[in-house]
Amino acid sequence: MPAFSAVQLKAFFEEHLDNIKRQGAVIFDVDETLAGTDEPLKQEMLRLLATLLKQRIEVTIISANTLLSNKKRILLPLLAHLNKNDMNYLTFYVNGGGTKFKATHLGEVILDKNYNDKNTIDPSVLNDIAYALRDQSTSQFGLSDTEAKRWHSWITKRYADLITNHNLEIHNSWIKKDRQWVPRIITTEKLDIILTSGNDTLSQPCIELRGAMSNKSFASLAVRFIPVSKIEREKYQKIIYKQITSASKSRLKMFAGGSSTIEITCTNKKDALVDFISSRPNDKDINPQYVFYFDDAFYPGGAAEVVVEDQSLKINNVAVNKKDPLGYKNLTWIGVGPTAVQSFFTNVFEDYSWIKQQTQYTSA
Repeated sequence: MPAFSAVQLKAFFEEHLDNIKRQGAVIFDVDETLAGTDEPLKQEMLRLLATLLKQRIEVTIISANTLLSNKKRILLPLLAHLNKNDMNYLTFYVNGGGTKFKATHLGEVILDKNYNDKNTIDPSVLNDIAYALRDQSTSQFGLSDTEAKRWHSWITKRYADLITNHNLEIHNSWIKKDRQWVPRIITTEKLDIILTSGNDTLSQPCIELRGAMSNKSFASLAVRFIPVSKIEREKYQKIIYKQITSASKSRLKMFAGGSSTIEITCTNKKDALVDFISSRPNDKDINPQYVFYFDDAFYPGGAAEVVVEDQSLKINNVAVNKKDPLGYKNLTWIGVGPTAVQSFFTNVFEDYSWIKQQTQYTSA
């Protein structure tokens, strides 16, 4: 499919809406695509997602974030806008693509056991990563005294409310050269409790187990919180990788994710995309030319057709990538932020009065 301008893309979507419903899909990243990093989705964005689902258009979320994060930020808020059958058209790939699930109209998670079992990391990797972090702590992660103070200030400011109104203690003993530091290994669920109640100690950096399984394997890891530049986190990432001796090392994929993490998975977005396209029911084969993939990562400098007439909230803020970022041809790759995504679908559906009549929303 040729690269489109934003206006052309809107026209194509409108012209081929029936084909998109039968053979297409709309795929979204979350952070900086549907919402700001770690932020909830705005009500208008939730309504637009609901509009797609109510039109029986397949909607797929492919996210590095955890199952818990996607459930709280997307799934549960969406329920107020959807009917029972609408949920059949919504699929999630989370934990870096390693955990696949759908959900009921009551918000109950239905895990895809076959897919998830194939995409777990052996627990032996944990010791290697913990050792690498301890080793780096002896040099204070390469931070100067000023940077170390800034690190402590960042984490304290981020959770100021929990520290002030609850009993959250920020544990940064690795900064002090005369103290032994051991990184805490913690599940997503436990970390969420700490950051919700504040009644515990937050050790940073910690190793977050995402999608932990009963056999102690897991879908992905996140080393967090590391509030330094992406370039600096990529340096630590390489050091950590070198010190991994586990036999499963060859399966690992590492990248500096979010605003303060190093993500470690054995899958990636392409793995999730290939599974999604290949696992459709026989009566609904996917035609790639009717698949639209929105992800801010597809908008690297110079690699996209930039269509920006001004900075207002218009359709012109959509940028269509000329290349195939994941090596999957014929899809339409769109690198945008939350404002542009919302603007795009508002424009696409604005002329469809029958859609607005059919789609009754309840207040959330």
